[in-house]
Amino acid sequence: MKFKKIIDEYLIKLKEDILYEKDFKISEYVIYTHEEIMKILSETLQRNCMKQSVEILSNILQKIVYDKSGELVEKITSKRKEKLDYIEKNINSNLQQKYRKEIFEKTEYEISQLLKGGKKLVLDYIKKIKLGRAIDHYKKIITNEEKMLEFIDENTYNYINSQFKKDQKNKEIEIEDLTPILYIHYKIFGLSEKMFLKHIVIDEAQDFSEFQFYTLYEVLQRNKSITILGDIAQGISSYRGTSDWDKVNQEIFNGEADIEKLNNSYRTTAEIMEEANKIIVKIKDREKINLAIPLSRHGEKVQYIHTNGFEEKIQNIENRINYLKSKGYKNIAIITKDYEEGNKINERLTKKNIDVELISEELKKFSGGITIVPSFLSKGLEFDSVIISDYKSYDESILDTKLLYVAFTRAMHTLDVYI
Repeated sequence: MKFKKIIDEYLIKLKEDILYEKDFKISEYVIYTHEEIMKILSETLQRNCMKQSVEILSNILQKIVYDKSGELVEKITSKRKEKLDYIEKNINSNLQQKYRKEIFEKTEYEISQLLKGGKKLVLDYIKKIKLGRAIDHYKKIITNEEKMLEFIDENTYNYINSQFKKDQKNKEIEIEDLTPILYIHYKIFGLSEKMFLKHIVIDEAQDFSEFQFYTLYEVLQRNKSITILGDIAQGISSYRGTSDWDKVNQEIFNGEADIEKLNNSYRTTAEIMEEANKIIVKIKDREKINLAIPLSRHGEKVQYIHTNGFEEKIQNIENRINYLKSKGYKNIAIITKDYEEGNKINERLTKKNIDVELISEELKKFSGGITIVPSFLSKGLEFDSVIISDYKSYDESILDTKLLYVAFTRAMHTLDVYI
């Protein structure tokens, strides 16, 4: 929301900068002063996007010019005659033709258009108001070091700036950039078509920032029929997510939202959920997390396994996979902390002729079976059995605690943890 404030300040200044010419004039006659035009834009921007405000300004100017067109033709014609008379009396005869031509060329177009109602003269002025592209405005904002350093530190700014330049070169946009770009586009251009939505559902909402909620709420015309579903315990994008539903309610929905806490866990067995709660309880109070209550569905105890070295772990995982398959479990996941561990396991199991699929961010379709997946990509998925291959890789930080909790709670029936 601090970043939104910086964008809003930029858009206020943009409103003042988009006027190519200060006053709207025809010949020497001011039709609307700069102050009058700015007043129209300011008043209409309270309920319209910038493009609509400019269209309203255009309609107002067209009416004024239409009403005054006859009067303006007389004034321009009279002034032209005065200038021509002055040229005839005071300018060298050799130069008279040149100046006469200049005066006629300057006024003839305006007079001809005024006789048609003056619409084209207004459109000529409006065309000079360049609204630009949302991405170009965003670039100006994000590369304004002085402004950006008002709410982030220098190291963060340098990273964001260099990453943004790299993305621009590759014609890519980060997911974090989508919300501000959409917000800028909406404020300048509005929506090209109306959306008639009866009800809106936002899932995995713990990974939405307040700015994302605000922008969606604005773009969706403040539709109050919304269901927002999210588990803060699974909020693994804390730098852009939320950790306080009360804050979201107050800042975005003016306290009008009803907050319902659904604490029952339906996916995992009681044994798995109890172990997962032992992990998340470490950050429960810091993150306003409610512990999940497992249903009375029981299964195997969670297995904590010690192995001596990587090769012994691989052999143990192979044996465990064969056992789980013999018990009828089809969807089995090996959840790792990162890609590096996953790649190593994938290479070794493939050599053992085990049909395994490594999930990455580029994967288009998930077909089940035996899967290797990093914990940060496992959120939202569920498996018959889960094998956590590198428990000790997770530290005591909030992020790692949540990643481990997510990994534990992907399992429906069995969970094996290598420590």
